[in-house]
Amino acid sequence: MKINQLRNFTLASIATAVMLGCGGSGGPGDGENGITGITTVGAITGFGSVYINGVEYETNQSEYEVEDEAAFDDSALKVGMVVKVKGSVNPDGRTGTANQIIYEDELEGPVQNLAADGTDPTLKHMTIFGVPVSVSSVDTQFDTQHDPNFSFATLADNAHIEVSGYFNGQALQATYIKKEDVGDNDFEVKGEISDINGNTYTLTTFFNATITFTLASNAIIPVSGIQIGQYVEVEGTPTGPSSLEASKVELEDRHHLEDDEGEVEIRGVLSYDAATDSWFLNDITLDLNGDIEYEPAEIEDAINDQSADGMMVKVEGDYRNGVLVVDEIEDKQDSLEFKGTVAALSASGAKSGTLTIAFGNATGTVTVTLDSNTMYPGDDSLQQFDLRTDVPSGAYVEVKGMQNQAGQIFATRLQIENSPQEYEVEGPLDSFVPGNTITAMNVTFTVNGSTVYLPRQPATGDIVDITDVNGDGLAEQVEIED
Repeated sequence: MKINQLRNFTLASIATAVMLGCGGSGGPGDGENGITGITTVGAITGFGSVYINGVEYETNQSEYEVEDEAAFDDSALKVGMVVKVKGSVNPDGRTGTANQIIYEDELEGPVQNLAADGTDPTLKHMTIFGVPVSVSSVDTQFDTQHDPNFSFATLADNAHIEVSGYFNGQALQATYIKKEDVGDNDFEVKGEISDINGNTYTLTTFFNATITFTLASNAIIPVSGIQIGQYVEVEGTPTGPSSLEASKVELEDRHHLEDDEGEVEIRGVLSYDAATDSWFLNDITLDLNGDIEYEPAEIEDAINDQSADGMMVKVEGDYRNGVLVVDEIEDKQDSLEFKGTVAALSASGAKSGTLTIAFGNATGTVTVTLDSNTMYPGDDSLQQFDLRTDVPSGAYVEVKGMQNQAGQIFATRLQIENSPQEYEVEGPLDSFVPGNTITAMNVTFTVNGSTVYLPRQPATGDIVDITDVNGDGLAEQVEIED
């Protein structure tokens, strides 16, 4: 997988974190007694309480709203859904209390123009009402409630789906997709009212896709009426490829945020618009003119030469009227990937501990830290994933992660598969001896005349993706990543 695509689908980035506090810097650990009045927006990574953006929220007293309707508990939620949480975070910055959890999808409609990615077999691209959507076999969670066979492989044109995710400047990157019931013919799309012509309204969505809609005789609309410039969600039935008859039009907050939220902390993918010389994070306009702290300092150079486009970061600042005035940018790039078997596991809790991965007959292992930032795709509120019981020795796992400056690797995603498929290490090259060995992340594979190098043999400073198809310790392919 290409590094820029990996960044775009990293759940540390797909889990867009927004934390808002009452004074101070707004960070979750500020203050002797923690932060109250926090709003967090991000993808659910696990249950047993609810895990969002590295915080475990206790939900015993929570109220739930799912698609504008009250829900009884978190059984109405799924891993990958982007939700808004109102509550508090404790001084440890890792635990908190959710008073209210709200979920709304970003888009619901028919799949159109589905196509495989030209270079990465784990990606597919499609449109829904003209809005570009990217789907990953690795990082998109597929809800099989209405179709037990629904998956990345069976996704097809004209399927009626619900999508949750975030915008990266190029597409809506899906973190969660549900195939709707066959009898459900209500579609939903969000955007800005850009034109009104009698009873016909034009809605401009992200990436300037447009649809038109008319109002049904009993349509529910805002009390103030429908006006140009409003950001709304339109719900209705299709009357054409890009038109609806609307049964409901309601005002929406952009980016899950109200205009004057104040201090925020957001994780996401930076995108640069050369036409306007502007930077965005999850489609939020960034003001980079102030005194900004960069961690590491090289990020400032990467922004100045535009090479930070596609970089996963954490941004802190003040959100006002749709603009984020930035105080701090921190590198949160995820560029590591491993496929192997469990050699050792030390679990300190249901979702925390350390995992050591072996790679067949290759020499060396990789140890990763599992914590509240790790996504567990097999988790749900009724059958909660537990490291202590659900990860047997020898299990085949796929892990994505990131490495801090001290060299510690943190897992951002842990997936258990039924049986070994291939062994893989993706990360910085340690050493390469042509015709003999290649080492990355302290794991050594043998290479010989049959090893395929794409697009060339590796050199110092490269990021490499080493694949051993059968676990014999021989690398059949070595790919140089972007």
